[in-house]
Amino acid sequence: MRLRSKLLIALVALGILVVIGMLFIREKEPSYNGHPLSYWVSHSYTRNPDEYALAKKAVQAIGTNAIPYFDEWVRYKPSPLRRSVNRNLPAALRRPHPGVLALRGFGLLGPDCSPAAAHLAAIMQDTSQPVPAELAMYALSRMGVAGLPHLSAALADTNLPFRGEILVQIGSEMLPAIGTNRCLSAIQPALQDPDFEIRVGASNFVNHLTPLILKNFFPFSS
Repeated sequence: MRLRSKLLIALVALGILVVIGMLFIREKEPSYNGHPLSYWVSHSYTRNPDEYALAKKAVQAIGTNAIPYFDEWVRYKPSPLRRSVNRNLPAALRRPHPGVLALRGFGLLGPDCSPAAAHLAAIMQDTSQPVPAELAMYALSRMGVAGLPHLSAALADTNLPFRGEILVQIGSEMLPAIGTNRCLSAIQPALQDPDFEIRVGASNFVNHLTPLILKNFFPFSS
């Protein structure tokens, strides 16, 4: 009886390990210095500037080979089994949605990720898949100039449910990368938007950006 109990416990433990293994199985990724892409993206979340610089260097060394994996992470849709297993794992073992890593990766890759812009725009337009659509929008906001035309077009699309967040991303996330003039040009059409909340949001951002533009024109003014 005791032997049977031990066998049962062993089988249950083996089953748990198999399920966890299935949860974490991933296609072989490109690597740098012996570590896969996801390792370097994950390790960029650090307050140590040297570690961050190394992670960024690694992602940029992998270069455009990373784009198909970032794209796959954005579109990732876990099965109900994986969601259930992940939800019931100890906090230290839980995996965030891979799309979160993709956003970080696009930011680390910088302008080199521009070839992915058109495809991400198509994902963003597919509101039947709301999580990938919104993740694609955030990814575009990290592409600088390459992502701006797609976000400007999306901002004018009244069928998209996250247009307010697009305003936020253009007026904040993209500002350091593309400058105030480009941000203002993208936001200005929204001042005439049929949605009152979008008009108000656009107005607020224009009011926020205008002093920055004046400062650029008159840098010595008090």
